[in-house]
Amino acid sequence: MLYHLDSLIAFIGVILLASLIVTVLTQILVAFLNLRGKNLLWGLKRLISEIEPSLQAKSEDIVRKILGNPMISMQKKRRGLWRIFQKLPAVIRREEFSRLLIKLAESEDAKEFGDAAAQGLRNLTAINPDELKKQLEALPADLGKAAESELEKISEYLFDKFKAARVKLMELETWFDHLVERLSQRFTLISRVIAVCGALLVAALFRLDSIQLLKRAYTNQELRTQLLASVTGIQEMGSAVLGGPTFYDLAFQTLKEKVPEFNMPGESVLTRESADRWLQANPVSGLSNNTLAEDYEHALAEAIKTKLGSLGDKLVTMKTTLSDMSLQILGDEKTFWQSLNLSRILGMLISVVLLSLGAPFWFNILKNLTNLRTALMKNEEKERLKRQAPQ
Repeated sequence: MLYHLDSLIAFIGVILLASLIVTVLTQILVAFLNLRGKNLLWGLKRLISEIEPSLQAKSEDIVRKILGNPMISMQKKRRGLWRIFQKLPAVIRREEFSRLLIKLAESEDAKEFGDAAAQGLRNLTAINPDELKKQLEALPADLGKAAESELEKISEYLFDKFKAARVKLMELETWFDHLVERLSQRFTLISRVIAVCGALLVAALFRLDSIQLLKRAYTNQELRTQLLASVTGIQEMGSAVLGGPTFYDLAFQTLKEKVPEFNMPGESVLTRESADRWLQANPVSGLSNNTLAEDYEHALAEAIKTKLGSLGDKLVTMKTTLSDMSLQILGDEKTFWQSLNLSRILGMLISVVLLSLGAPFWFNILKNLTNLRTALMKNEEKERLKRQAPQ
C-alpha cells in the first residue's frame, strides 16, 4: 500500500510543480497584458453599440474616455501606439458608467468623437418628455421645503427619479449587470485558454510524458526516493504561489503604513471591485475619498510590480527544479526527441490535460495524499512495535 502511495505522491509532486509554473505564467500574462481591463473595455463597447448603434464606430474611444476619467483611473492617458499599453481599470460600477456617459454627452468633449457620435451620445442619454412628466407628477408635494435643508440629498433623489426618463440609459443599466456576469465568464475562458497554452509549452519544454513519468516513479526506487524528498519543497512553493497575499492585499498593507487610521479588510481581497467597495465603506476622517482612492491606486501599482517580481523569482526556481527532474525522469533531450513516438505524444497530451486542471487542484490532492501517507506510516510503526513487544 505504502509503495503505491509513494509512487503516486512522487508523480503528483512533479505534476504540481509543472502546474505551478503554468499558474505563475498565467498570472504574469494576465497582469502584464491587463486582460481584466481589456475584457471590461470589450464588454462596454458592445453594450453601448447595441443600445445606440450610431456609436459603434467610436465606441472604443468613448469607453476609453470614460475609463480614463480621473475618478475611475489614476493612469495617465496615452496616445497613438502607446495606447495599447494603457492600464485600464478592471471594474466600473453601473451608476458610475451611466453618470459619466451623461456628463460626457453634455460636455464639449463629446465633439472630439465627431458630430455623428456626439449626437449618438445625446440620443443615448436623452430624456423622454412623456416619461419625465410622469416622474414630475410623482414627486412629493413638500419637496421644496425639504430642499432648503437637504439640498444634496434631494439632488441625488432627483437624479435617481429623472434617470428613469432617460429610456435608453435605463435599458443600458438594465443590461449592465448581465454584462458583468458574462464578462466574468469570458475572462475565465480567456484565462483557461492561456493556461492550456501554458500547459502545452511546459509539457513540450520539459518533455513531460505522464505515462513515462508514472512508470518510472513505480519502477525506479532511486528516482522515487529523490522525488519524495522534493515534495516538501514543492508544497512550500505551492503555498507561496497559491496562498500568498493578492495584489489588493499588498496595496492595502502599503496604504495602512501611509495612513495608520485606515481600517484593513479582515479577509483577503480577491477582486478590484471588492477593494473599491471596501474603500468606499471605510473612509478616513480628515481625508477625502478621492485622495484615499488615489493613494490606493499608487499603492496598487507598486504592489503589482512587487508581486510580479516575486512571481518571476519563483518561476526561475521552479523552472530550475523541474529541469533537473526532467533530465532524471526522461533522460537526454536529444535522445527524447529522436525517440519521439505515438506513446510519448499521448503521454505529453495527457500531461497537458492534467496541468490544465490547475495548481490548486493538485496542491490539495498532494496535501491529502501526504497526510494519508503520514497516517499509514504511524499505523505501520504501531503494528511493528506490537509485533516486537514481548508476549
